[in-house]
Amino acid sequence: MKQYNVLLLSIILLSQCRLAKNEVSNTPQPHRIIVSSDIGGTDPDDFQSMVHLLLYADTFDIEGIISSPFGDGRTTQILEVIAEYEKDYPKIVSYSSKYPTPDSLRKIVKQGATEKATPIGYASSTEGSNWIIECAKRDDSRPLHILVWGGIEDLAQALHDAPEILPKLRVYWIGGPNKKWSVNAFQYIVDNFPDLWMIESNATYRGWFTGGDQSGEWSNSGFVKTYVKDFGALGIYFNSKKSEVKMGDTPSLMRLFYGTPNDPGQPGWGGQFVRAWERPHKVFNRITTDQDSIEQFGVLELLLKFDTTSVSDPVATLNIDRPIKALVQNDTVRFLFSPKKVSKWDYSITSNIPSINNLSGKIISTMTPASNKDNPSPLYANWWTDDPSPEYIEDGHIGAKTVNIWRVDFLTDFANRMYRCAYFHNTYFELNISATNGSITRSVDDTAFLAGSKITITAVPDSGYKFLRWEGDISGTDSEIVVTMNSDKNIIATFTAITSIQKNNDGKIAVFPTCVKDFVTISFPNQPQAQKYIELFDISGKPVNQYKLEPGQDNLSIDTIALLPGFFVIRISFGSEILNKTLIKI
Repeated sequence: MKQYNVLLLSIILLSQCRLAKNEVSNTPQPHRIIVSSDIGGTDPDDFQSMVHLLLYADTFDIEGIISSPFGDGRTTQILEVIAEYEKDYPKIVSYSSKYPTPDSLRKIVKQGATEKATPIGYASSTEGSNWIIECAKRDDSRPLHILVWGGIEDLAQALHDAPEILPKLRVYWIGGPNKKWSVNAFQYIVDNFPDLWMIESNATYRGWFTGGDQSGEWSNSGFVKTYVKDFGALGIYFNSKKSEVKMGDTPSLMRLFYGTPNDPGQPGWGGQFVRAWERPHKVFNRITTDQDSIEQFGVLELLLKFDTTSVSDPVATLNIDRPIKALVQNDTVRFLFSPKKVSKWDYSITSNIPSINNLSGKIISTMTPASNKDNPSPLYANWWTDDPSPEYIEDGHIGAKTVNIWRVDFLTDFANRMYRCAYFHNTYFELNISATNGSITRSVDDTAFLAGSKITITAVPDSGYKFLRWEGDISGTDSEIVVTMNSDKNIIATFTAITSIQKNNDGKIAVFPTCVKDFVTISFPNQPQAQKYIELFDISGKPVNQYKLEPGQDNLSIDTIALLPGFFVIRISFGSEILNKTLIKI
């Protein structure tokens, strides 16, 4: 291997694979961000998004990474990803000195809420919620972007404890399924902080892994196989968690990288949003039936009265897609539920309150009407959400097409970032090729290539020879092959002679040899200048292949290497006339 310190070439890394996007930043100063993640909780996609975050860490001021799981995840999982980052750090930092050190990242990892909020929407302060407050109060004119990848409890707690920080915050929440767990904290924010600057992405984020160009290397599994799994410690780690692209939280970050940060209504990699309408919230003072409905991602509130004299310490649970504990205040039991999809939901209640114990009901969740976007709420002037326009729906997910339209672009950029994990900046490898009785052409006429480049080489035989195989640092029998330059390469093309056959000159059709090794040749000396057909059958009469000779073509060589050994019949015809049948053995 050689390293060359040269000016950037016009053909750069992965130019063969459309990976040519330059590193850009949309603002003079990097955005301040805190990420709140449920990594290690209910979905492995946060591990992938965390890898992605660290590879873009040179373009942001990351002020905090908070663990806010539903499940077993803790700060341990965040530190685990940072440990993999540390392995690749010497290579990564050779591209940009702005990458934070692993130790500086460890210092800003904080533990957030490990349980969902109580029915009132908040509980006790956490290390994570206190860190949000501390960062928001810093003397910095830039807004603080809170990217919430899981539960929103720490944000709700911070706003409860220090409501004065609200003007400084810019929130992007991956809602949808997370809202079903965080419905108490969410409704608390909706009811008490309507002025919050908020992007509520309930389905748009799904465009990161749903729809768009899913062909070949751009498919969810194809991309990881081609551009992730073999690239450094972070690539191996990413693939170990899920061998296909998920990364559902990543749009929150990429909106800042490629988009218009102050206007969510503009296109960008993180999606395009509309002003929020009145937040869907229906209150029922009775058990609901299948005649009752609520908008998908909305909030159902059940308020059920009971006789306080019937029980001294009332408790109740709504059993729906999960157990939901009630808030009991005075003589009323209160449940909150948010449906994450369009469906029919059956529920039952278990309680020590006799009048509601074992009650059951139904509720229907419906698709978000497209007309909602035409009725923005004046109460939520800074609140944005998914665009429900039909043209942006992908596989039932509203807004998803505003993300997946950029799929090749954002994956291309990520692939370039993954490359940093594997190679030091400006690493080149040499390609040495040799051949006898033939030659080798290459798609780029050079001998040294940027690490990771893909070069197409083609074996071209001399007259009387055919290509046999590749030897050296690659193998295979296809005459054209793509070589990835991940090390110095010595490649040899091997050719073999085509057996010389003497043609008949007596005017008869000749088929030779009849005991075939590699090729069988059919000769037509002195035959009519007309189109002829040659058909190859196996011994059972099943057609194997068909060939056509144009007028003036007097011979044909058939490559038989790919055929299994056995007997075959060659039939030669001119129009409806069969001119010749010959039995050959391969």
